[in-house]
Amino acid sequence: MFHCDSAQAEIHWLAANTRARDPNPRVLICHYREPAVIFGLSQPPDRALQQRLETAGVSWVRRRSGGGIVYAGPWMLGVSLILPANHPLGAMEPVPAYGWFGGLWQDMLAQLGVDSSLPDRETILASRREAESRDIDWACYAAMGHGELGSSERATRKILGIAQIRTRAASTLVAGLHLDRADWRALCALLGKPQEQGEHLARINASLMELVPARGSTATASLAAGVEETFLPLVRQALDCENPGHACR
Repeated sequence: MFHCDSAQAEIHWLAANTRARDPNPRVLICHYREPAVIFGLSQPPDRALQQRLETAGVSWVRRRSGGGIVYAGPWMLGVSLILPANHPLGAMEPVPAYGWFGGLWQDMLAQLGVDSSLPDRETILASRREAESRDIDWACYAAMGHGELGSSERATRKILGIAQIRTRAASTLVAGLHLDRADWRALCALLGKPQEQGEHLARINASLMELVPARGSTATASLAAGVEETFLPLVRQALDCENPGHACR
């Protein structure tokens, strides 16, 4: 298990580890100390946008997986799981891998007293159509995907996003959990997007802070520690299981 505290360190660690032929599964936990805009593989920011982010003092990086822009910061916890290609779980096809990883997160949230929902195919397609119609499909958290989690009262209020990086050496699952609410209006201002897009993103996203039952301190650091303490044993148990079909529960 490894830790980092910035989107830049996270991207560098993933670049070094996703291609390494290490026979051991590895977990990286990222506590984003400062805000950062993480662009998808096909979303290179032009020079004007780079300058706008630099002027605002907000760092930016590009990840090696696809998908939309992620707005990371102290409100988010990042967890990456590298599964060697020769591990039974690392050999899963992409969609089942998403479902397996999402199932682990759903179990973790349940242990914290939070009900969540995995989207079905119709929910995924409907959320993507909605994102396209509102011209917000540039954002990762504008729609639901396979294995991602929504709050139980409405599956499209997203709380967990998932991406994959697949190489010959390993299959890597990357998750971003919203501990607290992101400032979507601030993100839109940084990107030069209409403010109504930020307002809509705020409506369709949830956070652990909103959903977890009161447990005294509700600081994001306390929530992050609780997630780590609960999630890692579930990962260890799943990795010890030789049958991927039995690893989800």
